[in-house]
Amino acid sequence: MSMPNKLPREQPGDEAEEMTPLSTYRPARPAGDKVVPLHRRLPRASDARPPERPLVQSVAPAECIQRAYYLEARRGFASDAALATAIGVHRSQVTRWAQGRSAHAGNAWLLRDLAATVSRLADFYQTGTINRWLFGANPDLGGEQPMELLRQGRLPEVLMAVQAQTSGAFG
Repeated sequence: MSMPNKLPREQPGDEAEEMTPLSTYRPARPAGDKVVPLHRRLPRASDARPPERPLVQSVAPAECIQRAYYLEARRGFASDAALATAIGVHRSQVTRWAQGRSAHAGNAWLLRDLAATVSRLADFYQTGTINRWLFGANPDLGGEQPMELLRQGRLPEVLMAVQAQTSGAFG
C-alpha cells in the first residue's frame, strides 16, 4: 500500500481565498493613534477604571521587621490574646504589631527575643509544646521559666537552653 505523494486538491481552508469584500467582517477605523475594529466599541470616559494599586507597596523597613517579629513570635501561641498575655500587653497592642506598627522599646526587645526563641523551638515542637516550654520550669535554667528570663533580657541563656533541649543534652 503506497501513500500518495500529493494531497488532494480540496483542502479545508481553501474557501478563504474565495472571500469577498462583502464578508461579515467590517474594516477597522482609526481612533486617535489606534486602529479599533468596528466590532469593538470605543471606551467612553465614564468607563474609565480607577488606577490599580501597585502589586508591591513601599513599606518602611522598621514596619516590615516589626511584622516579621510578630509573625515569628505568634507561631508559639494559639492566639493573639495568648501572645499579649505572655508579653504583658493588651490585645490591641498585638493587633498593631500585626499591622506592622512599632512597639515601645521594652516590648520591641521582648518581642524580638521571643521571636528568636520561638523560631528555634518551632523547628522541633508544635505550638502547644512551645507554649508549655516557655512557661514551664526548665532544669537547664535552674528551674526558672524561659519566658521570665526573656522578660529580664537574658536571651543568650534561653537560647542555650533551647540548644541543649533540642540537641538531646541532659544537664
